[in-house]
Amino acid sequence: MKMVDTMDDQKVIIDKNGRNIILKTSDGYSVVDAFFEGGLVGSFHFDEREECNDNTYFLVTNMHLEMLPGFKRKGIGTAIINWVKESTDLAVTFGRDDVLQCEDGSHLTGDGPAFAEHIYENQRVINSSEPK
Repeated sequence: MKMVDTMDDQKVIIDKNGRNIILKTSDGYSVVDAFFEGGLVGSFHFDEREECNDNTYFLVTNMHLEMLPGFKRKGIGTAIINWVKESTDLAVTFGRDDVLQCEDGSHLTGDGPAFAEHIYENQRVINSSEPK
């Protein structure tokens, strides 16, 4: 995924098909919308959480890129996650992949489990290549 341009609340990326995708954030990265030629591709929603040890992170509570056909598995979701992590210096986590539905919407459905695993695996590769 190639970044073309960025501002505080907006970033332009090029997806795997060579299309310019505009990512826009609102509410302090609680929502990131993806647009192509003015049409909404989809959105990711994040909930900022704090653990008892003061560790703060973002939990993905909703993610979809199906508002326009042909935009899933094109690197847009990965670009959204990476942008949020880089811009906030906070970790991003996902809900559970089980039959239970979470009230906050963080449970994984459809392509969600595979996408979460892709992000976690990519993070492990990045972390393992960093100097110790």
